[in-house]
Amino acid sequence: MVNFVDWKKELFLELDNSWWSFFKIVQEKEYFINILKTIYDEYSKNICYPEVKDIFRIFKITKVSDLKVVIIGQDPYHNKNQADGIAFSVKNDKITPSLRNIFLELKNDIGLEYKKNCLDDWVKQGVFLMNTVWTVQEHKPNSHKKIGWLDFTNDLINFLIKNKKLIFVLLGENAKKYKNKLQDLTILESSHPSPFSYKKGFEGSKIFSKINKHLDIINIKEIVWVF
Repeated sequence: MVNFVDWKKELFLELDNSWWSFFKIVQEKEYFINILKTIYDEYSKNICYPEVKDIFRIFKITKVSDLKVVIIGQDPYHNKNQADGIAFSVKNDKITPSLRNIFLELKNDIGLEYKKNCLDDWVKQGVFLMNTVWTVQEHKPNSHKKIGWLDFTNDLINFLIKNKKLIFVLLGENAKKYKNKLQDLTILESSHPSPFSYKKGFEGSKIFSKINKHLDIINIKEIVWVF
């Protein structure tokens, strides 16, 4: 394991400049300092995901000014070679059950099939795919829920809602806890797409066409969900 200073450099390497105003706010907060110390320790002792360089990858491939939609899930995939720093996105060719259900709803909604497991194409169009918790120990879902990430997500949402045109999509109970913060914004919500909750609201939710409908209403370019 590299020393803490080098590890931290890898964590923030290539962060887009537009996000530094946010990170300058949180980096001095006690909870964020504790997060960094905790995950450094966790990653040195246990197998955790995503890789260190990918924990903040969403901030490396987006600009604040380009955001149109914020989709909030739960926590990263906890099996090997899955989590890539983008919520629901998968870094290998083996699809996860949650992503399979997302693509099933996508096909049922707009009639088209997405052909790869990486969701960078959506992110680069302004779809900010984030989890409420940003790291996880292997095979232990929600294992990092109580180390401060919820405070980080709370501050991130406070930062994001300054853009009154953003559409927020809340998937699952963990995401819906932030609903009260979003009262003046467009909100879409459903159950989480995991097999445990897919049929409790995500199935038939038509979130993809609904997102584009709302974007069209406010004269913002729609998302091309399938190329």
